[in-house]
Amino acid sequence: MRFREVSGPSAKPGTIEVHIIQPGKGSSGFYFEEALKKACESGVYPKGMLMHLDHPTRQQEEDQPARVTGTIAAVLTEPGHYLEEGDPAAWDGPGIYALAEVRPKFVEDMKWLAGKIGVSHYVDGYSKEGLLPDGSKGRIITELLPSKFNSVDFVTIPGAGGHSRFSEMAERGKEKEMAPDKQLSIRLSEIMTSDPEVVKEIRKQVTEELQIESQTESQKKKLTEAETRIKTLESEIKELKGKVAEKAAREFVTTEVGKAKLPESVGKALTESLVKQAVLSEDGSIDSVKFGMIVTEAIKAKQTEIADILKESGVSGVHDNGSVPSGTSGDVKKAREDYRDTLVENGMSKEQASRLAGIEVV
Repeated sequence: MRFREVSGPSAKPGTIEVHIIQPGKGSSGFYFEEALKKACESGVYPKGMLMHLDHPTRQQEEDQPARVTGTIAAVLTEPGHYLEEGDPAAWDGPGIYALAEVRPKFVEDMKWLAGKIGVSHYVDGYSKEGLLPDGSKGRIITELLPSKFNSVDFVTIPGAGGHSRFSEMAERGKEKEMAPDKQLSIRLSEIMTSDPEVVKEIRKQVTEELQIESQTESQKKKLTEAETRIKTLESEIKELKGKVAEKAAREFVTTEVGKAKLPESVGKALTESLVKQAVLSEDGSIDSVKFGMIVTEAIKAKQTEIADILKESGVSGVHDNGSVPSGTSGDVKKAREDYRDTLVENGMSKEQASRLAGIEVV
């Protein structure tokens, strides 16, 4: 399968600077930075790669896969390489860049077309369906492959952020373009000859700055690792304190509910409810005073509730704690049955109501 991506404008007399493609969504799929970097490393855009005028049509792909010499417009003079930011003075961000020499008869055309057309790679590769950064599903270009039929072509509509340009310096002529470099070379030569100690000191300072920068980066890395470890330990300690507090709360509530001699099912339900209401101190331990008050009030309320239900059912000899009296007399038995029936009428299952009333379920 072949992928086509389109790009933009042109660079120098006879030479253009080409932004072949940038990471992101293109007409053939989504390109991640890693795939483009790997393409440069594997030689997908080698020195000498041809740049044609337009991509071939489907029919031309079948009839002449190697293309024709008449459409060759430029040739890459260096391998394509990935830049994180590109040239701030000329480029539009990260992507694959390269220099190319324009075919002499097309130089003036390329100058005129600069900013009006784009550049598109035409290469072999693989793709798959996957999740894009914006959360949508789409086609992802997973790998680009080297091939003698690959090319980077001039096209009309930009698609994946690439472009080429003729620089402003190119219009001033080669002599003016080389002047700054020549002046800089003379100045450096003079300084190195007349003030060797100055050069030595500069080199020393640069070396020290590089060492300090290296040490700083190493320290930053260690600090980041330490901070991550501390956060992990804090999370583990918090979780452990939570488990210890829950265990202490359960033991405390179980003891207090046991003293109240509530029906078994009521006691269990009340215990689970109260454990979730445990009040903790700043150190993560149980606040026995505040939590004790909550437990005491909850038990009293439950005792009162049970006692009221039993009294309404005509039970005599109801205990202060609301528990059902022990014994096997007819009054007690009837009271337990009435209590069960009342609970069933209020939506409780017969089995649950029987247990709460102290009636054996068979």
